[in-house]
Amino acid sequence: MIHLRQLPWLLLLVAVATSATARDKDHFSVKLGTLQHENPAYDPAINLGLTVGGKLMDGKYLSLGLQLEINTSVVEGETSTVRKDWEMDTHALYTSLYIGERHYLKLKAGYSDWQVRYDTEAERNGNGLSWGVGYGYPLDNGRTLELEYTLLSDDEDYGINYISLGYYF
Repeated sequence: MIHLRQLPWLLLLVAVATSATARDKDHFSVKLGTLQHENPAYDPAINLGLTVGGKLMDGKYLSLGLQLEINTSVVEGETSTVRKDWEMDTHALYTSLYIGERHYLKLKAGYSDWQVRYDTEAERNGNGLSWGVGYGYPLDNGRTLELEYTLLSDDEDYGINYISLGYYF
């Protein structure tokens, strides 16, 4: 079910997806990764995400892009605390710098909105700056695999890192 608070992110996804597919189709991906909580009492959770975007400026060795990411937990992480299992949803808008012709290094920075939920129905919401780095490996079929590290939250008690592998269509 779509919550009212998710509506602006979904509208932004549609806007970015529409403009990206009109220009180029290399900014649509599905990604799978692990969420690592800074608290050692939290085991990793597994997230599945969608990334949509487009290049604002495209050069031979340097490109600048805009991308929207939406991620949700598909496997909850366990904890040794009273709260039991945890999961996290994120929405983020990034400006990305791509360095390289075929293989590339990606640097991204932007804004993320996140929600951590627990089995006890407690939740914690937050937002703020987010950044990441990635490496893109081109495949023979014209697609790209991208390994990426993202710092989703650096909030006091909620430092959460996301390591993912994306498949760009």
